[in-house]
Amino acid sequence: MKAKFLMALLFACLTSYSFAQGDTTKIKMKNKKIIIIDEKEGQKGAELEFKRNILQLQDSILKLRKMNDSASVLKEQRADLESKISDLEKQLEAYNKGLEDLVGGKENENDLNFKFEYDNKDDSDKNKEHKRNRLNRNLNRFVGHWQGVGFGFDALMSNSGGFSLPDGTNGDVDGRFLDHNVAKSNSWSFDLIQGCIPLVGKRFGIVTGLGIQSQGFSLNDNYVLSKDAKGKTVGVLDTINYSKNTFTTWYLNVPVLLELNSQKGFFINMGVLFGLRTGSNQKLEYEINGKDIDLKASSDYNLNPFRCAAYASVGYKHIGVYAQYQMNQMFKVNKGPDVYPMSVGVKLIF
Repeated sequence: MKAKFLMALLFACLTSYSFAQGDTTKIKMKNKKIIIIDEKEGQKGAELEFKRNILQLQDSILKLRKMNDSASVLKEQRADLESKISDLEKQLEAYNKGLEDLVGGKENENDLNFKFEYDNKDDSDKNKEHKRNRLNRNLNRFVGHWQGVGFGFDALMSNSGGFSLPDGTNGDVDGRFLDHNVAKSNSWSFDLIQGCIPLVGKRFGIVTGLGIQSQGFSLNDNYVLSKDAKGKTVGVLDTINYSKNTFTTWYLNVPVLLELNSQKGFFINMGVLFGLRTGSNQKLEYEINGKDIDLKASSDYNLNPFRCAAYASVGYKHIGVYAQYQMNQMFKVNKGPDVYPMSVGVKLIF
């Protein structure tokens, strides 16, 4: 009985040993190397081994390339490094082919693309590459020329297109009280928000944004703006001799412009400005008994709350000149002189 038991035990041990040996699979990689894989570990273990070798080869190639790019490397050393890099690249190609054979063609694209997704750069290299890519994106995108600060000279035009103000002979409101000195009538624009919509690459697109603009008219005579019995804006001649008499309006502007940029930095844009009046006042300065007196009166003066102005600008890189003409009346119809403001000036582009 004992003999039979010992024979059965010996047979079981021999059987378990033979099963423990496992089968093996040979994978040939372009005649470069034969890898023997124990099927006991399974396909995933084999894939991990291939990937580990691929990572090591990629890391070695990267280090050798950095050494090769160094200015201190001699010509003879450079040739040796290039030869080593070539050998490693052939081994890397063999491993990639082996991994491709292992996963069976393109059934698992994530494994096949692994060699392209691996990134063994350090943080400094990544930051430099990120900044370089961001700079390239900025250089290749459409950028408008609205954002900036502008300074110009203001004038009032009649509905006939001239600079002669209406005299009231045609039944309209007399506008001669707005006679002004163009050289002292200045506008300021602060255009701090800009948005761009490319239409043709980085050369042509739509520009919009937001800005605020003041237009000041330095009046020549001692007129004070007021409203008559009918509610119309008129000028009342004062006996005081004003050293300064300025009528100023403020508008919030939203542009809609078409812009064309050249490769050398020149630009031209044109379109319309939609404006919302945010304020208007008249500032008076004079002297009495050796004392300087400053007066400031704010009112709507029957000004149109909205305006639509034609706008055009041309320039080079960060400097430009512009012209602007309001297409609707400055004052409400039959509530003030029939005049149309315009401005011409220079602009510093941000």
